[in-house]
Amino acid sequence: MTSLRARLAYVALFAATVFNLLISGGRAGLVGFLALLTMLAFQRLVRRPMLAAGVAAALVGGIVFGGYYGNDYFRLRVDRAFDEVVRYEELPKASVSQRIVYAANAWRVFAEHPLIGVGLGDTREAYREMNARYTPNWKPAWNPHNHYLYVLTAAGTLGAIALAAVLLLPWFLGAPADGRERVRKALPLLLIVICLFESYLMRSNTTLMFVLFTAASWCGARERPA
Repeated sequence: MTSLRARLAYVALFAATVFNLLISGGRAGLVGFLALLTMLAFQRLVRRPMLAAGVAAALVGGIVFGGYYGNDYFRLRVDRAFDEVVRYEELPKASVSQRIVYAANAWRVFAEHPLIGVGLGDTREAYREMNARYTPNWKPAWNPHNHYLYVLTAAGTLGAIALAAVLLLPWFLGAPADGRERVRKALPLLLIVICLFESYLMRSNTTLMFVLFTAASWCGARERPA
């Protein structure tokens, strides 16, 4: 059973993490954290899904509303994001506006090469041609800031199947009951969520982190010698 000291340490770590995410202004990290928090609520209350949903909604809502009304920088980032979504065609240099156009053009590239994509080496040129055709007033890019669209563009449907296997396999493989069951599902969920906002697995450091932490979480707990 977890001691009171350990529980207080967890609460302090949780509060510090929330505070750091709210003042940093990173939107993808906060969304990923809220997804993990929701999963934890359902893991801890697995036999009471309605209560789990209520707890998750209260925690997520409390963090979001608390951050919005308690932190000017966080509120500015949220308001700016909504404004850029609504008026993205008028704001070609805005971050969210650019991501919308990047995603649209990347999807167009995939629609023309749905099976195997255009290849990693031709992604930049394929996007440049699509950008000139549909959004010539926008600066061309080669990263759609969405890993799923990046894989669909570069490797097509076959690449997307391979990516799905990498991210979803830990959810369905059997594992020993060694206390790491929840952690094994947490890391894939985090990547699944944040890859909606950036091509994270295209980066060697993020990919290495995912591989190492996944391997570590799947190593069976070793018994200490008597």
